[in-house]
Amino acid sequence: MDLEFHFDLACPQAWLAATAVEEVALRVGARLVWRPTLLDEVLRAVGGDQRPASAWSPARAAMDERDLLRQAALRGLPVTPRPPGSAAPAMRLLVAAPEPLRPALGHALLEAIHVQGIDPADPVALERIGAGFGLDPARARQAAAEEELRHHTQVALERGAFGVPSFWAATAEAPQGRLWWGADRLHLVEAALRGASCREEAPPDLQREGAADRPPGPAGRSELEVFHDFSSPFSYLGVTQAARIAARHEATLTWRPMLLGALFRAVGSPNVPIAEMNAARARYFLQDLQDWARWWGVPLRFPDCFPVRTVTALRVSLLEPRAIHALYRALWVEGRDIGQDEVVRGVLAAHGLDPALVEASAAPEVKERLRQNTERAELLGACGAPSFLVRTNNPGGRPIPDILIWGQDRFDLVGACLGGWRPPV
Repeated sequence: MDLEFHFDLACPQAWLAATAVEEVALRVGARLVWRPTLLDEVLRAVGGDQRPASAWSPARAAMDERDLLRQAALRGLPVTPRPPGSAAPAMRLLVAAPEPLRPALGHALLEAIHVQGIDPADPVALERIGAGFGLDPARARQAAAEEELRHHTQVALERGAFGVPSFWAATAEAPQGRLWWGADRLHLVEAALRGASCREEAPPDLQREGAADRPPGPAGRSELEVFHDFSSPFSYLGVTQAARIAARHEATLTWRPMLLGALFRAVGSPNVPIAEMNAARARYFLQDLQDWARWWGVPLRFPDCFPVRTVTALRVSLLEPRAIHALYRALWVEGRDIGQDEVVRGVLAAHGLDPALVEASAAPEVKERLRQNTERAELLGACGAPSFLVRTNNPGGRPIPDILIWGQDRFDLVGACLGGWRPPV
């Protein structure tokens, strides 16, 4: 069995992935195949908006940079964020090396770029690194190196890649092979290759929820605020797990409904991000949702009525938090349009709640609370939903700073922070 690793040396996420993918391959008994892949060529080929999502808004860019540093810190890795640039010369050096040397050389190049901060196009630095492996830099300038690099890139495109790092492997469910994208999806890759269909079936070391290997933080009572909007499928996934994570860490849980569309407008993001994605990324977006639904062991069906107007549902949930799970299920499992008042009334009645909450939710003070939640999310630096604000009180000790974490795929960070750990940013 092969586990194939598509990466561009310029991508800091490739550095995070490279530090873990070899151990994954060893644990599942796979042969790891390194496939240097030109990210710029991938972006040109898939078309559409070639900007990274972080270019949509300063808030998203800031969150992405913080997230990179936090993910590295959680893994005990140093990383130096650097402006994106072409690493084609370094990539050519890598493919010019004999295949048995590529993993070690790849690690050396990634560390030089993302820890030491060298320019991946600097010929002097590349010659020095190559010399340590007995490589003649002239080989990197030969046509064969360029041809192999473009071959790996074409393979990635044929597999549906729209970015890197990406991973390709055959599984029991996809014997012809399938793609995963992102260093933060490696646990999903490993679970699939181990035959685990959900988190509960996965070994504890893959569950990534409490960072149990982290040093214990200072004792104190933790609070978890969840900023969410029914319009987001990832909010649905996050809400299905938030109470369990909070309970595991004995944290107080507070729901903060907000208007995601208003937040997007405030920070400059597209109102419906999937509509701005190129076709390859949009396809993967839907696959990723199903991957996470299986991981969490919850049902999910993308509704025909998407996008949905969720203002009334959000106001109702402010008045009656017990309606939150019922309304999410109505939309993201049953496919019902909760933008319709009569649908919201029906959901409330079916769960023993007062349908008159729909009319009560139109009160000015309820509208104001929703507006305040949305403005608070923006002031905290939120760029999407779900966003989690972790607060840990440390009576009698040094105050622990609050931290905002974005994404239902960041419960590893949420769990660690609820335990008192704090990243550098």
